[in-house]
Amino acid sequence: MVTDPKDHNIDRLFAEASGDQPPADLVARVLADAAALQPASAPVRAAVRGNWLRDALDAIGGWPTLSGVTAAGVMGVVIGVYGFEMIDALANGVLTDLGGGYSLTPDLSAWVWEEGNV
Repeated sequence: MVTDPKDHNIDRLFAEASGDQPPADLVARVLADAAALQPASAPVRAAVRGNWLRDALDAIGGWPTLSGVTAAGVMGVVIGVYGFEMIDALANGVLTDLGGGYSLTPDLSAWVWEEGNV
């Protein structure tokens, strides 16, 4: 245990300060003034329960956002299930004509196969 004379002085000062109490009539007057200045409380109303669907739509941006997310999700599922080639065949080749070629991704085979040039 470290004994520092300064610590004893601090403890003594805290002990003296904790013993001092304001007069009871002063405390009563301060509390009465504080109670007089408090505003009257308004009656508490029960919370209105909202529609969970409306709250969810408001959180994501409303019906326009939901329709865009739905369209993107449906298109993702269709491409995932049928594959791009099947969708392009059903569209009579319109998608490949728009892309300028058959592949939507660049040819990366040159990066994979080095052909002995290391």
